[in-house]
Parts: sequence; C-alpha cells; structure tokens
Amino acid sequence: MSIKLQKIMENEYEFNKLKKIINKNTGNTLAHKLVDEGYISRNFKILKLKNNKGWSVAHYMANEGHVFIDYKILKLKNNLGITVAHIMAEKGYLFNEFKILKLADNNGNTVAHIQAKKGDLITDPEVLKLTNNEGTSVAHILVSRGYCFTDKEILSIADKKGHTVAHEMVIDGYIFTNSDILKLKNNDNWSVAHAQTKNKFAVKNKKILLLSTNYVFRNQNVYSLILQNFEDKTTTMYTKLVTKNIYDSLYNIHNKKYDEINFYKNLNQLIKNYILISSIC
Repeated sequence: MSIKLQKIMENEYEFNKLKKIINKNTGNTLAHKLVDEGYISRNFKILKLKNNKGWSVAHYMANEGHVFIDYKILKLKNNLGITVAHIMAEKGYLFNEFKILKLADNNGNTVAHIQAKKGDLITDPEVLKLTNNEGTSVAHILVSRGYCFTDKEILSIADKKGHTVAHEMVIDGYIFTNSDILKLKNNDNWSVAHAQTKNKFAVKNKKILLLSTNYVFRNQNVYSLILQNFEDKTTTMYTKLVTKNIYDSLYNIHNKKYDEINFYKNLNQLIKNYILISSIC
C-alpha cells in the first residue's frame, strides 16, 4: 500500500485534496486514481465526485467489486445514464427492490434488463414489463435466455415494432395452441401463428389459418406459409392459397364443402408426415 493511501485512510488528507483533478483529459480526481490501489470511502461527498464522462468514485469502486446498499449512491449516473447499480449488476450482484431494478440508463435499459441478461430468473410481473427505449421488455430478454412464460399478459408484451414475447418464444422453438396468443400480431401484421408455421409447426384453427400479413411474405396467409415448408408438390399445387380472397373465390368454382374437406384432409396428412413437435408452452 502506498504512503498516500495510508495517509488517506488515516484521514490525513483533506477532502479538497481528494477532489483535486489530476488528469485534465479524463477529469479523474485523486480519489478516482486511488480506487485502483484499493481505496474505499464511505463519504458521500467523495463517492459522488465525477470525471469528464460522469463516472463517479462510486462507479469506480463498484467496478472493482465493491457493494453499496445506499439508494442515493446506487442511483448516481454517468453521462450515459449508467448508474452505480447498473455496474454492480454487471458484476453479478442481484437486486430485488423494484425502485432499484427500474433504474434506467439513457437507452432505457434498466438494472433488471442487465440481471435478465445475466440469467437471473425474474418472476415479478411489474419487473417483467419494464421496457427500454426500443420497447424491449425484461421478459423479452429472459425468453432470449431460454425462459418460458405462460401468462397471457406477459406473452402479450410488445416492443415498438409490435414484436411480442410470444413471437420471441416461437422463434426459439416453442409452440402455442391458444387462439388468442396465436392471433397476436406485430406492426407488420405478422402473427404468432405466422411465425409458428414458418417454423414448421401447423395450426388447424381455420380463423387462425386465414390470418394475413404484409411482412416478408406479402399478401400470403398462413395456409401458404404452411405449404411452403413441405415438399409434396402435388399437395402444394392443389391446396396453395395465397390470400383469403383467393380461397373464398374457390367456392364459386368448386363445391365449398368438398374443397374444405380435401384441404383439411391434405393438411392433416402433411402434419402427420412432416411435423415434429418438440416444445410446447
């Protein structure tokens, strides 16, 4: 331990010396520098000293693994809005108090977002609903980490593009049978059902099958998306339906009941031949 550090710990240095800027380029004070040597302070006047990027002495100490419990210290922000609590969460510390978990940086990313990325299983609905500036919720983050939700309210949480937690789960291989969940759409009218059939999971409900989208598969409904995933060309040619209007127009040419029976007969055969259900939520 240096002589300077010993003197500081013995209270031989005054506050005005600790706050002295020793690097004009960074704005670091003597207190910032001494943290690297193991300096620990409980004095709030020292802890809140900031450099040019807004990093406080408390930020530096948290980055070295020091733990704080005082809220007024935890909420100290740098120029990017990153709090001392954010730094502690990055280091693996887990918070449970809502007012700390909801602390957000300039991008809206909360302490809870960081804990979710680290794999902390959060169950509090109010915390799961916390979103960043893009609308990405804590629940979205947890799904990307492999967690599964069954609560409709959580599954319906959408980001600014309308992409719901349910959409995220389907992308990761889960399937849903609840029609209300399957009908959830993003801003491009891309439903959970569309995403599910794109992953080669079939939906039998006719109302769900007729959902349309204006996304990548413009003017195609779930019927055609299902058929694109199979290799039976004869069945595809017979049953491919691009939009609901085209499907409805078939009724004017053929017997409605016959067409419908044959469609579902062929669809059921496709399901038996090609669908492998591996994950269900």
